[in-house]
Parts: sequence; structure tokens; C-alpha cells
Amino acid sequence: MSIPEAGTQRRPAKPVHVVVFGLFSIVFGGVVTFAVLALAAIASITQADPWYPLVALTSIGWVICGIGYFRGKRWAWAGSILVYGGALAASVAEAFLRILVWGIFIEPIILVYLLVPSVRAYFFRSPWLSLGAAETEITPSIGSLPIADRERNRLHIGSGANKILTGVLMLAIVSVVPGVALSVHTVSVTGVTLNIYPGNPDNPWFGSRRTVSTSMFTWGHGLMGFSFSLVDYDPWQGHSIDSISLKTQGFVLYSPPLPISVPALGAVALSMRLQAPDYDYYGPITIEIQTS
Repeated sequence: MSIPEAGTQRRPAKPVHVVVFGLFSIVFGGVVTFAVLALAAIASITQADPWYPLVALTSIGWVICGIGYFRGKRWAWAGSILVYGGALAASVAEAFLRILVWGIFIEPIILVYLLVPSVRAYFFRSPWLSLGAAETEITPSIGSLPIADRERNRLHIGSGANKILTGVLMLAIVSVVPGVALSVHTVSVTGVTLNIYPGNPDNPWFGSRRTVSTSMFTWGHGLMGFSFSLVDYDPWQGHSIDSISLKTQGFVLYSPPLPISVPALGAVALSMRLQAPDYDYYGPITIEIQTS
């Protein structure tokens, strides 16, 4: 067995957190990629939300970086910083645009983890990048020896400055969460009630009143989707849906083009999107449907 030369640096055993984060990034990115591709098949979703292509590219980046991270590649650490940092910037923009807010609670934790000195020390053996994780070098033949005074001083000064910089970066990343959260409102819709008019009280062809949706949650100015079906119970003639209006103040309803004709004993499926107000709300909403 050959003995390495003195001073040769060997990469330490792969820490458990490196394996866990690599698997997390692969699985998380794969799930998001699959979900985005599945939603991309729905034309109305991709047209209403132009962020989906960017989310797809980012999720693929998570998978690639996760594979490299799992294998202990330096480029995977740098790539993870870029990908998750870009994802955090996009999440902040989405939060202020009231599109999606969940990202601001996930990416800061990941970025802080990536900046932890022991994590950086595993990927970078350079003393300036490892943040002074070690001040001795191990050699198989001699054992543990202190680094020369000049080198140790350079490591000490460099690591101290880097630790301060890293702490400032961590604080800035974490402060994004409360800063954005304070500007965001929560909207919880407990149900959607349909009031159908005029209808025939003795023979209401589309029914009269019913609840068609369960609880929905979003952020201020966020979008929610729901769908329902209307059946024309008149066996002799068809009827039409003339107008659909939202009676609850503050919300905006996006409904299909009207009027819609429904044949006798026929049915129509309607999909709608609901934009929430930019203030806290909890309760049901009411939709009025005029038919003839």
C-alpha cells in the first residue's frame, strides 16, 4: 500500500447532511418539475401564469445540482447558491406581486444551510473558502502538525472576515421572511354558494341554490380556481346561462364567455378563477347566475 506524501489533503468522509440535502434537492426538484409539466398541459394555467416556464427551468436546476451535490462536486455547491438564490429572488417578486408566497419560507433556510462554514469546508479545501474549519494538517506519516505561523495567521484573519461576511449574508437572507410576510395578507374562502335565477319555482331547470366548493386558501391578490356543473333538468327544451356575477365585495371573478346554451337534459361544466382582495378575509363568497 502506497503512503501519500506529507501535506497531501484528502477530502473528508461525506457528511450525512450532504447526502440528505442532495437527495432532497433531487426529489424536490423532480416533484416540482413533474407538477409544472402536468399543469403545462392545461392551456388556461400557462396563459394566466407566465412564471411556469421559469419554475420549470429552476426545478430542473434543482435536480442537476442535487445530483452533483450528492456526489460532492464543487460546482454543485456554487450552482445551488445560484439556483436557490435566484429562486428566492423570484419568490420575493412573486410575493409582492401576490402570485405565490410559499417560496420565501423555503429558500432562505436552504441558503443559510449552504453558507454554514462546515458545509463550505467540505466542498472547498481552500482556506479562504472553508472559513477556517481547520488550522492543522494531517499527514499519514507524521500525524497532526500545526500550520506554519504565517499560514495560520492568514487563515485566522481570512476566516474571521469571511465569518462576518457570512453572518451578514445569513441575516440578510433570513430578514427577507418577516419583511415580506408583513406586507402579505391571507385570504381563506370557506365555500362558494350559487344563487341561480330566475328559474321556475315549481320546476327550476338548473336548480336554485347550492354550495359548489370547499375551503380555498391564498394570499392577497392571489388566484384560486374552482369548477362546477349545471344540469338542465327541463326534459322539453333547452335553456341558457346569461350572466355570472360575484356578489361578495373585493373579489374578482373570471368566468367563461357567456351566454352558454344548454340542451334539454344536458349539462355544462364551468371552470372559474377567483382573484382575492389585498386584505385579510375569512368566510364564504356568493355568486349569482342569471338563466333563461
